Amino acid sequence: PKAMAVVAVEGGTPCLSYAVNVSSVTDIGAGTVRVNFDRNFSSTNYVVSVVPTGNAHADFINQLADSIDIETRETTLGGLTDNISFQIIAFGDN
Repeated sequence: PKAMAVVAVEGGTPCLSYAVNVSSVTDIGAGTVRVNFDRNFSSTNYVVSVVPTGNAHADFINQLADSIDIETRETTLGGLTDNISFQIIAFGDN
């Protein structure tokens, strides 16, 4: 399958602005959002790209077949930070 989403984070709370094959997003800690897929990938071997907004950096961690966790950081401070929106796209086998 494929999955894509625009995730807006305001006041530390993530919400979906646009989604394809993404059922929900969950705040799981400071600067960390879980993106949950509607249809699972067949394994953890799928391609992911995450693009944060503004002066920020985003990494994906805990890449599972049914979800992926995204960590966001302000570039200048370096620590995990809420309130950074991002876009994600993923491609793989189903």
